Order: sequence, then C-alpha cells, then structure tokens
Amino acid sequence: MRTSVSIILAVLMTVGLAAAAVPATAQTADQDAETVAETYNDNIDQVPDVIKNRFADERVEISVEASDGTAQTYTAVTDEQARIQELKEGSDDPTIHVSTDEETINEVANADDPKAAGLEAYNSDEVTVEGVGFTNKVKVGAAKVSYRVGSALGIL
Repeated sequence: MRTSVSIILAVLMTVGLAAAAVPATAQTADQDAETVAETYNDNIDQVPDVIKNRFADERVEISVEASDGTAQTYTAVTDEQARIQELKEGSDDPTIHVSTDEETINEVANADDPKAAGLEAYNSDEVTVEGVGFTNKVKVGAAKVSYRVGSALGIL
C-alpha cells in the first residue's frame, strides 16, 4: 500500500519541524502534495524560529517504511523562510534526513491533536531527524538541544 505524499508532508510538518498543527483537511490521503505543501507554507510562521531556521534553505529527505517493509523516499526543497518550494519523489542530495514508518504517520494524521501526537512521536524517536554530513549533523544537533531546552523551560 502506497503512503501518500500528503501524509508524509503532514508528518514532516508536525514532527520533523515540530510545527504548528496542520488542519485535518490537509492530512487526508485524498489531498495532493501541492495542497499540503501550501498548507504547510501557510502555517510555517507558527513554528519557533530555533526550529524553523534549521529547516530553511535545505533539501529534506523524507523516508517512510511501509507496513510491507518497502520504503518510500521524497525530497522537500525549502527556501530561506523554510517554505517548501519543490517536492519530488526520491532522494536528491539531502542535507537533512527525516525518517519514520507508515504506522507512525497514520497515528499522527488520525490523532485528535496531530501536533501533540507528532511531537510525541518525535520525542519517542518514532520519527528521527538527522543532519547529512558533519556540518549539518552539528547544526541539527544544536537545534535539537535548543528544542529540548526550550521545551523543558516551557517556552516552545
């Protein structure tokens, strides 16, 4: 069963970026990637700067393991404001790698509070975010520390 690009983007938005919740209408499998990318772009201003800045000007590879063991990969290209400018199937020289599985995507997409479910999935390592290459590993690591400190202090 093929996981839709829209669900993957919804998880990227709610988990990978620890973003504000995406409206449920944008998280259905019937919506196309363009619609979800537009919704993501409309809501990116709600993301804390410490996180949003880390995903600006990046090529984010999103890998999803399906329930049958196969994997799907997409690349979201973002601009300097972390808005998605292009989404394509496959890997294209990523700078950040986000990975999860189909079960986690469905749990987040169908949750009463997708933002909370996405953050829970991220915090429990059901979704991972890693930098590609030494410099990006350091940048993503610093963003993770900032996120955890901000969350612990209640400012994120």
